Amino acid sequence: MSRWWVLLMAMLAAGCHHNDPYPWPRPGHPSATALENQLSQRDSLQDAANDVIAVAAAIRDAVVKLYPAAAWRTTSAGGQAGCEPPFVFLSGSIYELPNWQASAPTSQADAQAVVAAAADVLKAHGADSLDLKPGQSVRGALPREHGTIEFTIRAPYGSNPPDMVVSGATGCHHVAPGPGPWNTPPTP
Repeated sequence: MSRWWVLLMAMLAAGCHHNDPYPWPRPGHPSATALENQLSQRDSLQDAANDVIAVAAAIRDAVVKLYPAAAWRTTSAGGQAGCEPPFVFLSGSIYELPNWQASAPTSQADAQAVVAAAADVLKAHGADSLDLKPGQSVRGALPREHGTIEFTIRAPYGSNPPDMVVSGATGCHHVAPGPGPWNTPPTP
């Protein structure tokens, strides 16, 4: 009986090691050093956040020029968060933009025009990997791991009319000394 118990315990211990639900490098491991060095080569989180904020503001401005009825308001505060894999356990952070929301145009032609305008802003700021769904949404990744921004027209639901949302987040960066946009409320 004791042999089976020892065998069972050995199998469980081996299984736990191989089924780590968080396989990403942790500080102090050799593979983590390379990732930390990669983060050190990037711009600061503040620089990346300011870039993402500026592009999101340019998208909102471009939409208002085509659809003056858009009255943008924030629906979330934005702030710092942990990084995605493989940087999960390392010293970097991301900045999640406040979500900006406004009522959307109801005509298909206007919806296509505002999505195209948002795509033009992303292209003008060097975004690549554009995922464009005409009249619905556009998403793009800014250069230098500064982040991803998405402009979406959401369908009406219940008694709510369609709305537009600008959202996004930076890539993983080290925080520089000093304040960042997460220390102040968003301004229109």
